Amino acid sequence: MPYDDRRVAALGRGLSTDSLRRRFLGAVSRDFAVGELVRETGCGAREIAFVAEDVDGIAVGEAYAVLLDATSAEAAFVVADGSQHHGVGTLLFDAVVRGLAARGVQTMILETHVRNAAMLGIVRASGLSYGLRGAGGTVEVMVHLPIGGAERAVAS
Repeated sequence: MPYDDRRVAALGRGLSTDSLRRRFLGAVSRDFAVGELVRETGCGAREIAFVAEDVDGIAVGEAYAVLLDATSAEAAFVVADGSQHHGVGTLLFDAVVRGLAARGVQTMILETHVRNAAMLGIVRASGLSYGLRGAGGTVEVMVHLPIGGAERAVAS
């Protein structure tokens, strides 16, 4: 079920230029970013998306993943500037990991800036195994997801 486009659009309009660059790996127009976030939360059959809200129902984060094939997916995350470093990114990361693992995905691929300490810290703190591959100012992170009877419990 698609999420409320107005709330997602408000999230996108409120993001700082730095947050937009981290999410889209470069300079994009605000209109493009808003359109992408709204599109992503519409979810097709090969996609999942999650929106984090604060207690007032304001969207403070979005996570999106698209299946690349039967065992891998690419994911992206964004958290509103005022909600960063408060666990929102971790909750969204955990939701995507659970959602993808439930579909049998074994590898989640994230591309982020090498200086995005918050995203890289979430991956490290997850307890999941991962690999890094750098290219210029970005790094591709391959997160190995729990499958079958894996004992790794993603934080709730």
